[in-house]
Amino acid sequence: MLPYQLHIASLIIIMFIAAVNLYSNKHSRYSYNIKIFDYLLFTASATIIFDLLSIYIGENTDSVSNNTYRWVVLMFFLSLDTFLFLTLRYIFIMLEIKIKDKGWKTLLVNIPYIANILAALITSVSIEYRRGLEGVYYTGITAYICYIMGIAYIICGTIIFAVNRKKVKSNKRFVMRMCLILFFLSVVLQMALPGVRTTCFIVLIIILSVNIHIENYAYIQLEEFHREIVNSFANVIEGRDKSTGAHVRRTTRYVEIILEQLRKEGYKPDLLTDEYAETLMHAAPMHDIGKIAVLDAVLQKPERLTNDEYSLMKQHAQKGGEIIKSSLANLGDSYYAEMAYNVAMYHHEKWNGSGYPEGLLGENIPLSARIMAVADVFDAVSQDRCYRDAMTLAESFDIIRDGIGIDFDPVVATAFLNARDKVELACIYFKEEELAKEFIENNEKND
Repeated sequence: MLPYQLHIASLIIIMFIAAVNLYSNKHSRYSYNIKIFDYLLFTASATIIFDLLSIYIGENTDSVSNNTYRWVVLMFFLSLDTFLFLTLRYIFIMLEIKIKDKGWKTLLVNIPYIANILAALITSVSIEYRRGLEGVYYTGITAYICYIMGIAYIICGTIIFAVNRKKVKSNKRFVMRMCLILFFLSVVLQMALPGVRTTCFIVLIIILSVNIHIENYAYIQLEEFHREIVNSFANVIEGRDKSTGAHVRRTTRYVEIILEQLRKEGYKPDLLTDEYAETLMHAAPMHDIGKIAVLDAVLQKPERLTNDEYSLMKQHAQKGGEIIKSSLANLGDSYYAEMAYNVAMYHHEKWNGSGYPEGLLGENIPLSARIMAVADVFDAVSQDRCYRDAMTLAESFDIIRDGIGIDFDPVVATAFLNARDKVELACIYFKEEELAKEFIENNEKND
């Protein structure tokens, strides 16, 4: 009775996950579910159902024909092969590896899968059941083809994961490691003890791992709430410092451009992973959060600051670091908290050590802060201030060029200059957006 209980319990859990997944996608504005996960849920259910049927038929062969048994077992193998194939494809998606176009990835994954399905269909006549010490089990060429393809998927997935593992977040790396390990254990166990029917348990663990660590609705919602909190902080800052306007959004876009260019140029690939880039993009809006602690009389003064006032303004960097330490450190995402702290605390440090608040020199300044510094200064000089007009784009780029090796990290600043076309397009976009906003506001006033 135990095999039936395992299969039925696993099927109920997977169907529950599928129902929750379907409901969250239809009734939530947080829609990040990867479509292939729906296919994984379907094939996982089919695998368990056909495995359950094969157990029942194998134990009641007197009332069921051998042909029926072969077809049920064949459907089990096809479902299991498809589940393993989709799991590998899911890993590829997590690693942002596109396999739609023709090439070695297609040959490595799609064609072997199709060949495996055809081979299973052709050799299905070899399927037969046997009774062993562990219970009823099936054997034949089809079974061994399935085992061989399982091993091939393990090897393929391990190689792809090993090469690309630093592209994804740590929680996703954990899931992929677990999936590969479970693949290996499943194949070895079934080959060594064919009568032990634990396939449903392995399938269930893979689905649960993916759901809890990647596709979980509550986790996705929490991440989105976190982004909204960050944006709310940024909006509070902009609301107090009227001169900055869309400074936060512009600088975040410049940070994105710098990251893209640095990665394109192959700079520190082990550090500039997808996780690093995504985290910095979320942390960038927090760089001026310390201005909350600056007096309105200083922050909103419509003319140049005195030396004493400038000293007060400079405190916003250290204040920002303190605010992030006290308010974000306990949110559970230490990687983000550290990135946000570095950006807020050190974005006014200079390459030659003359910056503030700590006078850090060269690469002692966190890379995230060095990137933020270039974006921040470029936006500051290219926008109007109450005490001066904006510089032209050419003059603004000259400021960055002249600061190479003095104010800015030479590699970061050069990458920014190399991406000048993208920066100029971003400037045009933000300018048109600002004009459109002013037009709408004027029309509303006239109405």
